[in-house]
Amino acid sequence: MEARDGHELTATIVEFALRRVVPSARIQQAVTRALIDTVGVARAATTVEAEPLVRQWALAQGSTGRATLWTSGDLVSPSTAALINATAAHVLDYDDISPTRPMHPSAVLLPAIMAVAQARPTDPQLIPAAYAVGAAVFRAVADELPHEEHYQRGWHTTSTVGRIAAVASLITLCRLTPQQGARALGVVSSLAAGTLANFGTMTKPLHAGLAARDAIMACELAEAGFTANEVALETDRGFFDLYGTDPGNRPEHSSIQFMDALEHWRVEWDTDWGIKRYPACYATHRALDAALKLRAEHDVGYARRVTVTVHPEGLRPLRTEHPQTSNEAKFTMSFVIATALLAGELRLRDFDKECLTDPSVLDLMTKITVSESKIPPLGPPEFDGGFAVVSLEMADGQTVRERADVTHGDSRSPLTDSELRAKFIDCCSQSDLSSSQAEELSAALETLLVGQSTFDQLHHALTVRVESGGMRP
Repeated sequence: MEARDGHELTATIVEFALRRVVPSARIQQAVTRALIDTVGVARAATTVEAEPLVRQWALAQGSTGRATLWTSGDLVSPSTAALINATAAHVLDYDDISPTRPMHPSAVLLPAIMAVAQARPTDPQLIPAAYAVGAAVFRAVADELPHEEHYQRGWHTTSTVGRIAAVASLITLCRLTPQQGARALGVVSSLAAGTLANFGTMTKPLHAGLAARDAIMACELAEAGFTANEVALETDRGFFDLYGTDPGNRPEHSSIQFMDALEHWRVEWDTDWGIKRYPACYATHRALDAALKLRAEHDVGYARRVTVTVHPEGLRPLRTEHPQTSNEAKFTMSFVIATALLAGELRLRDFDKECLTDPSVLDLMTKITVSESKIPPLGPPEFDGGFAVVSLEMADGQTVRERADVTHGDSRSPLTDSELRAKFIDCCSQSDLSSSQAEELSAALETLLVGQSTFDQLHHALTVRVESGGMRP
């Protein structure tokens, strides 16, 4: 099988990944922030049933190695570490996002990169370059599908495209040969899976875990001499034919254009990136920002009706049924808006089991209606990426409204260092880390990628200790 019309996607990705480019100080700092955030939300997942289930299952298979589990401190093989760490990072749906594309980049990329880098071992200062390659491939491949159609067909981009992106990161990190890189992409393209049907269940975070694990397996097999179609992405009946738009309707782009897109995103991925402010599906975040702004200015206790309007396809990842579990609640617009309006914020503890039956939340949920519209009911008709308008009809007949297009946490309105730190400490408080242990972990993460701390120090900080100071497995 041969690549169509000379658009050699696989070879272009491999060439791009093997170019030696030193990231800017800005990009290095962004990767550090992504690492802190990703490890933090993974730590918080230790109290949620999905993470222990996956961890216990994986450890029962028998795995030893040099890669650290972020949730327990166990040393396991790189692929096992990637599986568990990436699943944990996505369990709470609190991990980072792309505001314009349906993906959670760091939950897949960092567990794969970190596990391999620690096990090889590799200079941690090479990690930002590997991450930037994966972040670029994530966006460029998603656009090539394009991601709108891919997602509408029910594919979870974090899982499907994430595998391709993570392999690209590992090609950079491990300096695979061009043939090994092409074969690794060929292997992993046959493993791409993950459907939106499992949103709201434990299987959604497992998508990220499997993507990270499969990327490592594909690269290790390729290094060992395992073969695969070396144009499996672009060939007839390959990845893009199966997961992208109909081949007959796909616009033709040259390899040069694709490489230009990759190079653009290598240095600009952090302009299409965000750290989540709320532990819920990103499709709820614009509405949450708008709702909380209204709450700060009005007594929402007098609201007799709440209307939430979002952009077309803005409700696609969400659920409409009453949530029975914490996972389902994170994907239920009426629940998160009701909770935020009553509490003045949305926290991890707001998804505890007892909160799902809170009478005040249940009552307010009955007053909330949610819909999509091509034209925002407030403000200019134009919007970039999405919008949410929240309207409160008060008991006196007054209606107050607020619109949000850019979420707080988006690169256009980033979390401050103090806000990121507060999120990290809150996440660590959900696990067995004391405040002093959380500080030790934070320091190790903040300095790892600039060579001022080591993987051994990070491993020490990630090893859970009980109050007596003894070790707990």
